[in-house]
Amino acid sequence: MNQVKEVTFVVLGGGGRGSMFSEWLHRHTGHGRVVAVAEPVAQRRKHIADLFNIPADMQFERWEDLLARPKLADALVNALPDRLHVNSALAALESGYHMLLEKPMATSLADCERIDAARRRAGAIVSVCHSLRYHAVYAEVKRILTGGAIGRLITFDQIECVEPM
Repeated sequence: MNQVKEVTFVVLGGGGRGSMFSEWLHRHTGHGRVVAVAEPVAQRRKHIADLFNIPADMQFERWEDLLARPKLADALVNALPDRLHVNSALAALESGYHMLLEKPMATSLADCERIDAARRRAGAIVSVCHSLRYHAVYAEVKRILTGGAIGRLITFDQIECVEPM
């Protein structure tokens, strides 16, 4: 029987999305393990570090400090605020990481193209993720609405509540 190598991750951003991905990995042991975290809010950083017993020297307040180190893991979860995606993604790709990049990929088309060019140069996998797409709440809302529970649907506005910084 072939043994599958556990994938190691670093997490940039320990807010809602970074914490959610880390907690998922913690609950689903064998899929991956977080070995380093960068998050400016100490309580968020500690939460992820405690889940995986991450030593103090692998906990960073700034993402730049984590990415200044030699490559620490197989892949990187980039859950930083949108405005930080381009610089952190470019640095991660230059460091050799495969990356799960939270949506939006970047805040301009030009920056998306820069990330894609860096991905091509690095030969890396970059997956842009909309983590709520498959959330049980949204699946249930879709089921109810398409099932006709409120009649014929004309329009639908969905506003995503994102936690404050």
